[in-house]
Amino acid sequence: MIDDLPEDVQRRMMEKLLGKDNVARLSNRKDGQKFRPKPVIVTYEFYEVHDMAFYSWRIDRIENGRKESYRTHLQPDECKAEVVRLRAKGFVTKELKMGFDTRYAGRTAAKGHRDPCARKQMIDKLKDFTL
Repeated sequence: MIDDLPEDVQRRMMEKLLGKDNVARLSNRKDGQKFRPKPVIVTYEFYEVHDMAFYSWRIDRIENGRKESYRTHLQPDECKAEVVRLRAKGFVTKELKMGFDTRYAGRTAAKGHRDPCARKQMIDKLKDFTL
């Protein structure tokens, strides 16, 4: 019965059961090689696209690190309702804040932004220090 279905329908059924990542790994394995499926981890991210005035919210589905669009062109209330529905099903959903200041604005501790003379100045201050 299942063997009579077209190949694309069979692949979609396998993707629903095993996950897209596992189906891709299964199709790429060599003859005689064992297959051990990875657990499927699904999360969702939602964010606002600031270029559009209306219907500017989007939701992306991330399955084992592969991102694909889930819902697009949503109004804020539609997006919130969908997020509540996804969270009720037990999925992890995160809001991405794009274009806003980060919590760590003003920090310059990154490697490329460090003052190269700061260490020398600190050592110069401590050179007369003795115990």
